[in-house]
Amino acid sequence: MNPSAIVLCLGLSMLSTAAIAQPATAAPEAAEVGFAQMGPGWQGPQYFGAGEYGKLEAFVADLMKSRARTDDGKFVLQMVSSKLSEWLELWDEDTDSTMKGKLAEWQEKFPSSAMQPIVAAMQMHATAWRARGRGYSSSVTDEGWQLFQERNARAWKILMDHKKQSSTLPIWYEQAILIGNDAGLPPAELRELFDEGIRRHPGFYPIYFAYARQFAPRWGGDYAAADAFIREQTAAKTNPDGEQLYTRLYWLIDQYEDGSPSFFQESRVDWPRMRKGFEQLMIAFPKGEWNLANFAAYACRAQDSTTYGKLRPKLNARIFTGAGPSGISLEVCDARFLKST
Repeated sequence: MNPSAIVLCLGLSMLSTAAIAQPATAAPEAAEVGFAQMGPGWQGPQYFGAGEYGKLEAFVADLMKSRARTDDGKFVLQMVSSKLSEWLELWDEDTDSTMKGKLAEWQEKFPSSAMQPIVAAMQMHATAWRARGRGYSSSVTDEGWQLFQERNARAWKILMDHKKQSSTLPIWYEQAILIGNDAGLPPAELRELFDEGIRRHPGFYPIYFAYARQFAPRWGGDYAAADAFIREQTAAKTNPDGEQLYTRLYWLIDQYEDGSPSFFQESRVDWPRMRKGFEQLMIAFPKGEWNLANFAAYACRAQDSTTYGKLRPKLNARIFTGAGPSGISLEVCDARFLKST
């Protein structure tokens, strides 16, 4: 998410109670938007920003026990990790000392916390990307690369120093793979982390997502390697979700390519398998309107008129607009498959 968009959504009334400065000026109406109204993922930034570490510890413990998921099947624990990461990226170097103090306070109050080292590593990782810049590699200065490498190495050390206590949370593996990749870990070591993570936390698909980034063409991978990995993992005994995993992983690779118009021509995706995975997702999570909208968008892109026709009466137009990539609108899909009356 674009940082400026996040700022407009932040619960600024909550931030007024936090021991850190506001990251940027937001529209007045944003002050009336509370974190609680933005879904469970935002409770991570809420509790951390307000210094309510006990509430954050209890929240994480409850999510681990319940394995809570949204209507679309997203793990709420991963949403907490994702929103914390987005939120940490908002802050500039003037707040680094304050962040350091807050992390130290959290550690002092909860020395055995599994979550605190993960957030500390995420914060250091955010400063690494801040120093590097979000542009293409060719735009990064020598100093930017040096800071990026140094800070990722420090983030990696935080994770490894606390692996015993923190790897009880599946998001430790997600972050370890992401940060380890940026820190330049050997591929064999990353694969070992991945295998260990899915063995210890079966079904926690964000671990797959973190590892699969390397197979996206945008990140130096290729569709052949992506397909081999996806087929291997879908067939593995460590996969408890059947064809759902096949669908989720190809969906991810396509997202990394911004919904390329040539996805079905250039990738090695098997649409009948992907369709079966979507069908399983809809059985497992029948209220998942986001899944339904994406299912229909992929059916449209795959030229599957029968599937699109079955799904069309159930679609929420607003949600479909957010699901379909550029050029794939309800009007386009309707014109492609449905007879005008």
